[in-house]
Amino acid sequence: QVALIELYTSEGCWSCPPADRWLSGLSADTGVWWTFVPVAFHVDYWDYIGWKDRFASPDFAARQRQHANEGNVRSVYTPALIVNGKAWRPGLFSQLPTPSSPRSGKLEVELIGNRLTANFKPTTGNISALKLHIALLGMGLQSRISAGENKGKTVQHEFVVIGLKSVQATAGHWQTRLPDLHYEGS
Repeated sequence: QVALIELYTSEGCWSCPPADRWLSGLSADTGVWWTFVPVAFHVDYWDYIGWKDRFASPDFAARQRQHANEGNVRSVYTPALIVNGKAWRPGLFSQLPTPSSPRSGKLEVELIGNRLTANFKPTTGNISALKLHIALLGMGLQSRISAGENKGKTVQHEFVVIGLKSVQATAGHWQTRLPDLHYEGS
């Protein structure tokens, strides 16, 4: 099972750049995509302090609040890390989550143009209703911040969620289109 590392962040949050740098640094790790998948959800609740984060979405803030409502995290804040649906604190960004040993199955994905077909084959047991989450990630992105708490900084981003879609299925099969892009400048 691959660990999903979710970072909730904002260009308007003064304490977020170190977390963003840590997540961006994972692009050089040999475990990326094979043992963990990092994603950065930019939230919009910091936009009021003078800088509108072009990658932020109210849907991402709602996703973070849903984690809190489900008891996965105690509160909503940035920067916040969630691994496999649970709050995680990596100790000053010096470690990666421990890989989990259970093998859940194999996901096969085919992409032709904008059309995605996916099939999941479980290691054991039957398949009930499943949900496929598709995230388009922006890599090598940069912003020069001209207002707010990070005024004057240039920030680099990797693994930024720039499109997100969830699709329900039964019997482990999906056919859908890729999600639309949502950030300014897309």
